[in-house]
Amino acid sequence: MKKTTLRWLGFSIVVLVLVIAIGAIKLYNDFFPKAESIQFPDIEKITVIEISKNDLHIKYTDNETIKVIAECFLNAKATRILSVHDVPTVKEYYIVNFIEEDSSRIYTSFIYQENSKWYIEQPYWGVYEIDKDILSFIEDEA
Repeated sequence: MKKTTLRWLGFSIVVLVLVIAIGAIKLYNDFFPKAESIQFPDIEKITVIEISKNDLHIKYTDNETIKVIAECFLNAKATRILSVHDVPTVKEYYIVNFIEEDSSRIYTSFIYQENSKWYIEQPYWGVYEIDKDILSFIEDEA
């Protein structure tokens, strides 16, 4: 009789720990959600990408470069960092504008470094971690 009671007690503790763990994960995901997919126009519709920072102003219009930069953005990984401002709160950042062929909409994003990682931030939408590959387009022209 005692063995059965101990087994049920052990089983109950395991179930209780699992329920608490699942609840904690659910609460964590609710309070710190991952960013939605990055907002981005169709690559075929992009005619110009403008990158600027202080005195640096770069404009890309060739399709091959636009495609490579767009792929860097699309490969960005969503983070749990919230974007709650019009511009990033870091001191230095690059402004990246994607302009569609009819110029009806400009998609603005910001690229910056924080804690040795590079991020893309889309105001009020999300923050995404990126590889340093995008920097080659900035540094080559600087």
